[in-house]
Amino acid sequence: MYHGLLVVDLEWFAADPLIYDDIEIVTTLNPSSTSGGLGFPHAFPHGFGVTTSTQQTLTNLGSFDTPLYGRITASAEGITRWQLENLTTGAYWSMTIPLVGGDFIDFDFGERTVMLNGTASRSINVDRPESSWWALAPGANVISFKVDAVGAGTAAVDAKFRSAWI
Repeated sequence: MYHGLLVVDLEWFAADPLIYDDIEIVTTLNPSSTSGGLGFPHAFPHGFGVTTSTQQTLTNLGSFDTPLYGRITASAEGITRWQLENLTTGAYWSMTIPLVGGDFIDFDFGERTVMLNGTASRSINVDRPESSWWALAPGANVISFKVDAVGAGTAAVDAKFRSAWI
């Protein structure tokens, strides 16, 4: 109290000072595909198929890096490992975890979390130290999605982000 007035010092702290777009961009990424090849028991020299890489461009319209988040859902026979790579920056993130048909992982690169089926943290399954929690740089980012499938298993990622400004 100073002359009957209350004197207060006030400090504002912004844990995340970015301004995000109101519009959430959602893009479905499908994995690379393999076709052709022979199954065992065959001796060499036989081919084992050709992998075709699929890529998707995600465009951050803002002026600052923005985190990626979303959900990967396994289908059919499932997968054992998956990887998202930002070919524009060279950063990638991967997990080695068996997922069967219907299992899903919710991931958030900003919060650095991974949840199996919405209930259990699986950050222990992130491939470390190779993986990094990366962000989408301003402008166009070319993203690659790869899976190691079980049999004919596959998966899809619903990748989400909001453009960010500072």
